[in-house]
Amino acid sequence: MTSIKMSVNVVALLAIAWLCQQTCRAQSDVSASADHLIPPVTEDAQDAAYHKIMREKLFVTPANYGRILIIPSGVEGETSIALYSEATPARGIEFRITCTKAQKNIWFATSESSPKRSENPEIRVARYDATVPRTAIEAVHDALKKEIERRKPLEPIGKAYVDGTAIEFALPRSGGKTAVGIFGPATQGPRMSQLVRLTKALTRYCMSPSNRSMLVGQVEDIARSLR
Repeated sequence: MTSIKMSVNVVALLAIAWLCQQTCRAQSDVSASADHLIPPVTEDAQDAAYHKIMREKLFVTPANYGRILIIPSGVEGETSIALYSEATPARGIEFRITCTKAQKNIWFATSESSPKRSENPEIRVARYDATVPRTAIEAVHDALKKEIERRKPLEPIGKAYVDGTAIEFALPRSGGKTAVGIFGPATQGPRMSQLVRLTKALTRYCMSPSNRSMLVGQVEDIARSLR
């Protein structure tokens, strides 16, 4: 009787191990198939109005080396990170980063569901400016270019789309056009994780002057891992 029980236990353990292996493999396949940015979808009137207000309030500089727009799903305000070059009389070409952060969530302030909805809400915007080494800004530009070029629609995997923070990555193109790739809750994988780390490192670099000498190396390392 004891040997029978042991055999049953061994079979059960083997079955559990096989099930765990198949689950991990399936999760790995899902991550691999979603490890890329997705193209923007066609905007409805409300989305178009929302983006228009964001551009008016947050896009205060050029972004010829790229722009990252963080769109939270909660009450936190949206953030724009602009990377650009600027000619100065005294120092020639400077490479700069500008972060602008809304003090309140613009989507909620303009949404039809908001009791205090306004088409032109009075929202204060905090601005942070810094210079950035040319090597760092070029590494970030190349990383964004690579990931935007890899963008494609998500494969149908029977997975429900969940609400969460979205991040728009944009690069200017010829003819005044802009190429955009979007990170969302359903995009996942090692490259997307690195892209989120890069976004966070750039935000900290811009908003934390005392840590810039340390953070610039982190920014370059993460960006180069995506090239």
